[in-house]
Amino acid sequence: MKVRDSAKEQKFTDTYEAFVDEVYGFFYVRIGFDTALAEDLTQEVFLVVFRELSGFKGRSSVRTWIFGIARNKLNDFYRDRCRRKPEACGLDEADALCDPEQDACALAEKSFESDCVRNCLEKLTWHYQMILTLKYLDDYSIKQIAQTAGISAKAAESLLFRAKTAFIREYKMEER
Repeated sequence: MKVRDSAKEQKFTDTYEAFVDEVYGFFYVRIGFDTALAEDLTQEVFLVVFRELSGFKGRSSVRTWIFGIARNKLNDFYRDRCRRKPEACGLDEADALCDPEQDACALAEKSFESDCVRNCLEKLTWHYQMILTLKYLDDYSIKQIAQTAGISAKAAESLLFRAKTAFIREYKMEER
């Protein structure tokens, strides 16, 4: 029995060492650059991996399997966060902040990795960070965002509009 447990532990250790940094990075950028939260979610993934590794059938690569678990944990996390009431933003305020000449999509995609963008994202509410990450980092459609967040497509569109508007405002302030 000891040999079997030792082999299982070694297989887990090898798997953990091979993927822990990549899984952590996956969470880190998708949850608003929160180190502690990324560590917690990474730990949750590897607890599942530890429990289920002996039952892994090999129908995909180990990496694909682990990131499937990570994506499910992230979606659960997003759903949980979306159940909390987001910060209200009036339509008049959103309209006043929106610059019709500004292409928010191009702005967000072009400079997502920059420090300026990171600083801007960190200033946004959690809901805004989440929806911008899903849309521009994970390339989710409005329908996929709505399903992930557990909201209607119209609500997802509205939230995305408000998030882009808030991001643009923060970005313009950063540029000064």
